[in-house]
Amino acid sequence: MNPPTSPSLIALGDGIEAAAFRDMYRAAAGLAGLPGGIEVEEHEGITLLMARGIPEALFNRAIGLGLHRPPDAALLDAITARYQAVGARHYWLHVSPGAHAQDLVMQLRARGYAPPPRRSWIKVRHAGGALPIIPTDILIRPARPAEYTQMATVVTQAFGMPPFMQNWLAAMAARPGWQCFVAEERGTLIGGGMLFIKGDCAWLGVGGVLPSHRRRGAHANLMLARIAAAQAAGCRHIITETGEPIANEPNPSLINMHRCGFEPLCSRLNFAGPMRP
Repeated sequence: MNPPTSPSLIALGDGIEAAAFRDMYRAAAGLAGLPGGIEVEEHEGITLLMARGIPEALFNRAIGLGLHRPPDAALLDAITARYQAVGARHYWLHVSPGAHAQDLVMQLRARGYAPPPRRSWIKVRHAGGALPIIPTDILIRPARPAEYTQMATVVTQAFGMPPFMQNWLAAMAARPGWQCFVAEERGTLIGGGMLFIKGDCAWLGVGGVLPSHRRRGAHANLMLARIAAAQAAGCRHIITETGEPIANEPNPSLINMHRCGFEPLCSRLNFAGPMRP
């Protein structure tokens, strides 16, 4: 993997991801059928995602730690105490490369944090320029508002998410800042993907295709459609991420990111939090 480009771009990459997830958590407010304890907080430039009723680190993690100032022992203790207070069983603190990363890793290890099996995520940034043509026989188009629930259903099925995520994703799709695209075959939706835009930054996420329709270019073209929409909106920075492969593990998402013109921005370490005493 290429070395990280600059601390400012790394911070920007984490920043747009955090902004997208903050808005995602706000979309959950008042929705019926969701587990309790879905909260988001900001502490000195750090975004804390908390979802007590969803025992997955994706929904319980801190983004932006150590990117804006040196790590502070009191702040680390406060973040740890906050996750333990809400009863999070699995939570991560992310550590991106930067001037304070080494010190931060040492402080986390001293507090009982340790790398989980998925030790790192790769964050990527689109290089800009003309987009490649990737053949597909599946129609890719913007989603219509009346299709948001159907799109959310297909995406949750593609990821193997629990059914309650359907209402949550559909609510996100209707919020300002989000754009949604679908993959359609013969009038039936078989995939979807979402794009979040804030200022001149964009984040690609929540993109998936049903297993029955994979390996036909739909996933890559959903990615290309969102990149094109971000470029049309004047975005200079288009960011996404995925788990870095473990050993020889296949990662079709990462392959498609490279095919679509994304370049490595950084490798972000994950540290799983200690269990409550």
